[in-house]
Parts: sequence; structure tokens; C-alpha cells
Amino acid sequence: MRRPTLISVKDSPRLSRRSTASSRRCFVGVLLSARPGRFLRVMDAMTSQISRSPPCRTHCPIICPMSLSRTSKERSMTVDSRPIPTATTKPDKRYAPALNPAYPASWWIVALSTDVARGRSEPVRALEKDLVLWRDDDGCLHCQAAHCLHLGAHLGYGGMVRGTTLHCPFHGWGYDPTGSVVSQVGPSRQLKNRCLPTYRIMERDGAVYLWNGDGEPDHVIPDLYEHYGVSPRDFITVPHRLYMPFPAKYFAENICDGMHLAFAHGAAEWGEAVALEETSTMIKIENRLHSYRPWYTWANLKRLYRQGELVNIFTPVRGSLIATSFGATIHLTHIENTGNWGDHLVCWTPCNEDDHHFFAIDVVPRPRVPIVGPLLETLMTKVLRLGLYSTAAQDVALLRHRVEGPKPPYAPFDKGLIAFRRHWDSRIPGDGNMDSGAIRSNGPRAGISSGLHARKAGE
Repeated sequence: MRRPTLISVKDSPRLSRRSTASSRRCFVGVLLSARPGRFLRVMDAMTSQISRSPPCRTHCPIICPMSLSRTSKERSMTVDSRPIPTATTKPDKRYAPALNPAYPASWWIVALSTDVARGRSEPVRALEKDLVLWRDDDGCLHCQAAHCLHLGAHLGYGGMVRGTTLHCPFHGWGYDPTGSVVSQVGPSRQLKNRCLPTYRIMERDGAVYLWNGDGEPDHVIPDLYEHYGVSPRDFITVPHRLYMPFPAKYFAENICDGMHLAFAHGAAEWGEAVALEETSTMIKIENRLHSYRPWYTWANLKRLYRQGELVNIFTPVRGSLIATSFGATIHLTHIENTGNWGDHLVCWTPCNEDDHHFFAIDVVPRPRVPIVGPLLETLMTKVLRLGLYSTAAQDVALLRHRVEGPKPPYAPFDKGLIAFRRHWDSRIPGDGNMDSGAIRSNGPRAGISSGLHARKAGE
């Protein structure tokens, strides 16, 4: 099998048509050969076509699904159990203002819980800013601005954790969880009113969420176990991460673009998106498909093969896609008539203006089969990863080369997209840039000149 090429952001990552075709041939051959070990290795190779972005450690693969069963490593991690603040709680002065006010004031997934081991620090690039995540010796996770106050060393590269203090690898300055300088090596002086900006985070379902707002969070992200009424004993959460070389909002808007689902992914003849429900913190959109196309046919099989989505032959779309967006950034997707199978909690978090990480979390039944149960769990995880990859792969070329002009002529089926864009803009603080060409926000340039945005612009 031809080894997939890993390409960095600096080298303008793209899907290699030749390597993708080679991977498809290998997948079919190994699937028919019924050799489980080789099958799993091939799927690992297929889902490693694009490398992770440079700000992240290179030893972490681009797509990182993990079964969050209670392993010894995970038992050593302590999840921050502080209650999620509501709008009625007093502001916590320990936290800095919004990380980047050009983006919605909402929760964003910035990492996976297993990225940061106890007593370690890791670099993170999110919302066009550099951060450091570090887990103290008690297992509590902290998030702060990445660069040391002294001479600007990045604390995520070589930062040392001792107890509840993060030490700079350059000159040894020590920071506590509030960002205050609590120790210096050699002769020192007291630093007043100088501390690293510290950001509110929480861990849930294997992911690390960051609050990008000035005040207290005004909404709560659903706990997947509670949402589905299941127990960790019977179900597992499987988080994934995929690096994408184009703006995050481009991908996020796909969940409110029914025509895209019908035409680009071949699910139906045409589709539309309509807003079912909206509040200041949530919007629910239904993508309705009309005239479903025959799925289990040779013509569709050849189409999926050409588009690199052969694995999706096992997951036909035969119902409306309903997306519930919390704060415009965290999305719970569900396909009608499929039960809970295929549901995702997703987030597209910008690294820079023109690239992002695509995070997705699945909840799947835990196999209860003696001896082969762990193998089935691993196989199920990798199949989910491959399905996510193959679905996203088709959108890479479309969105990477997309250039939206000013004030696009919206079509009648774009009602859901317009509603989502207005909702997105409503979550951006008043001093944020509201005219960024549909990359960070929408604004008048994107033709959004009424509704919530118009009221905000008139204030």
C-alpha cells in the first residue's frame, strides 16, 4: 500500500487524488480479505491523509478518536467539577475577557481531555490566539495565555508543571492557576498587577471547552450521557479531531444548508433549510430533503467510490438532518428515522483565519461480548472515524477554494442559512468586527442587513 503523504499547513495541505484513490483500492481489498488486523491498520492510514497544524504536537495524529473507557491513565485525570455558571451568578474576576471578540461569545472545543496528561503542558492554537493547557499534579486542567510575561517564551513547549505551578522553560518563572507569578529563579522583585490571562474552561465527554466571552456563560452545553439517558457503563463517548485547511465558519454553515446535503453528498434531488426554533442562545434548524435518490444501486456505489465516500454506502440519509446549535458554535446533529445512531456533537474551532480543527463526539453502545468486546469497540471506533473522514473529505475541495462575493443573491432554499448567519452575528460583542466577508462574521457585506444584526448595528 502506498504510504499516505503528510503535508503541513505551511505547504498548503490538500487531499492527494492519487493517494486517496490508492487508499480506496486498499480499503476494498482488505475489506474483502476479512483480515481484521490489516483492516484496522489500513483504516488508520486512510484517515491520516492530512497532517495536524503546526501549533499542535506532531505526535498526535490529525484524527484522534478515543474510547473514553475508564483506563488507568484516565482515572488519574480529575475533571473540573465546579458547576457551570449561569447568568445569575456573580462574575468571576479570575478569568480574562474574551479570547477573541471577533468570534461569537460562546463555548468552543479547543482540545481533547487526553491531550494533556497529569503534570504536563501542551500548546493550543484556537480563535487565532496561542494558549497553553496544563494539568497540575492534582489532575485539574488550566488554560492561560501561552507566552511568558518575562521575555515571551511559549509555555506550551517545554513548560514544567510542579504541584500547582507552571514554570517557564526559559528562565523558570512560575505561574499559579490564576496566572499570578508566584516564583522566580535567582534575585527577583515583586510583580504587582501583572499576571497571565486565564480563561474559563470545562471538561466534558472527553473534550475541553473554552468560554470566549467577557462575562459569565449564558448557556449550558448538554451532557451527552444525560441527553440520551444512558450510562457510561453501557455507552462510550468517542471524540474525533480533524484538521481542515479553510475557514471554520464555512464548514459550520453546512449544517444549515439542506441543498448542500442533497446535491454535494447525493442524498436527494434537492433540499432546503428552515429554522424551527430560536432563542438568544440557541437555534434549531431542519434540513429537509426532497425526492430521495436510490441508495443501494451500482450507480450510487460508483458515485461514492469516485468521491471517496465508499464507506458511506452503509449510512444512507433517509430523513431530515436536524441541527441544534448552542451559542452558534456547539452543534448537536440528528438524522430522523435513525434513532441515536449517527448523532454527533460537533464544533469547528478556528486555529487561524483560514484553517481550523473539526471536533466531533459520538455516543455509541459499549459491546458486551466476552473476549472480543474490546476488539469490537476498537473496530466500531475506527469505522466511525473513517465515516467522518470520508464525509468531510468531499467538502475539502469545495470549501478550500470557495470565495464568497459581497452581498450574495440568496436562493429561496437559503432561509435556514440566513437565520443561522443572523444568529451567529448576534453572539458577537458589539465592538467585534461585523463585516469580515463571512469568515469570522457576516455583516452587511454578506447581505445580512436585517433582524438581529440590524438591531445590533443600530445601537
